Amino acid sequence: MTMNRAEFSNILSSIIIPGDTSIASLPVLLAPINKAITELKPDKLFRYRTVNENNINSLKSDDVYTVTADMFNDPYDSLFQYDINQIESLIRNTANVEFVRIMQDMFQKTDSFISEINRYFPNGEFNVVKENLCKTDLSNSKEINNRLGNMAFGIIALINAIAPLVETQIRNAVTYACFSERVDSITMWSHYTNYHEGYALGYSKDELSFKQMNMLKCGLFPVIYSESRYNGSSLFAWAIYNVFGWQIIEPDKLATIKVGLNKSTDWSYENEWRLICTAPQQERSSPKVTPITIHPSEIYYGTRISKENKALLHSIAVDRNLAEFDMSIDNASDHYQMIVKPAVFQ
Repeated sequence: MTMNRAEFSNILSSIIIPGDTSIASLPVLLAPINKAITELKPDKLFRYRTVNENNINSLKSDDVYTVTADMFNDPYDSLFQYDINQIESLIRNTANVEFVRIMQDMFQKTDSFISEINRYFPNGEFNVVKENLCKTDLSNSKEINNRLGNMAFGIIALINAIAPLVETQIRNAVTYACFSERVDSITMWSHYTNYHEGYALGYSKDELSFKQMNMLKCGLFPVIYSESRYNGSSLFAWAIYNVFGWQIIEPDKLATIKVGLNKSTDWSYENEWRLICTAPQQERSSPKVTPITIHPSEIYYGTRISKENKALLHSIAVDRNLAEFDMSIDNASDHYQMIVKPAVFQ
């Protein structure tokens, strides 16, 4: 089967790596993803840029700045789907004597079930809960129900209060740099180069090889375009537990990567690839930025770039040994198509 983004999506979603997975087993577990990426990766990828001081400096230093998703133009970017109403309903439905009695019976009869749950609570928090639950006197069911109801109300209020914070923390846990498979997209030039007044950088497949890196730390992936958002309910629950001080095992170390790769089909024209880095905020150059050194091989000048900006970029291109091209409109063509020509300087 020829690899495509839909097949890559199936492979990625089928692989789940719990937080307690050994480092030694990661290469085998990640091998199908690496294989799919290798088959999908085009010979070149491109970055559309505006002419400003930050971009000029990063071009001089070969830095690609990965940033958090809240700096992008899509409000849904890296925003996972979760239903807080379902969480509230679960809490309400279990805040009663009957549920506590069921749990007491289960804890006394099912050792394998308890062992499996304990695996996700390496610091022993679940054992404390189990012991307290098992010795709870349920004879006064009315009083117990009132107490549990009050506790449920408080927990729900707290979850609602911290949900936006948790959402932001997860969203900012990774940083991204965006590439496209196309350099001739009229829409991309219009959106990301200040109406064709900027430039684009071309990167070869070799320059974008991240075999030396652990993809869980920094990797290049194709974006998945879908009508359905990524369901991050387990990721959200894990983060909520952490806020409450229960250090449970991360459900899937790939979850934040999966969140960042899922976008609406409205964006499919971008043919996007993403460089995703998971460096903790304390290791970044700033809380929202992580620089990665990647040398471009080509530069493409927009159809409306000024002579001054083109001259400035040309001097850098010569110094950095970049091949130079002009984007052009073919007046003789009956198609809305941009063409690439060798750069001309006046």
